[in-house]
Amino acid sequence: MPCVQRQRLRSKAVISAGYDEAALELELEFRSGHVYRYENVPASVYAWLVRIQNKGGFVRRMIHGHYVERA
Repeated sequence: MPCVQRQRLRSKAVISAGYDEAALELELEFRSGHVYRYENVPASVYAWLVRIQNKGGFVRRMIHGHYVERA
């Protein structure tokens, strides 16, 4: 599966994030080196992630457990 174009983020937890608008998939790269894809994520969630200051907290509250996750 090809990776989406990710942008670097200013975060202690998340290094980069990318969004495939056609597939509604969010891809996150964490400081641990792990990369995860989340399915059926609305574009608005990605937009909030990019703007919000506490990205790690946002991922824990609004993404983990809310969307199907693949490593």
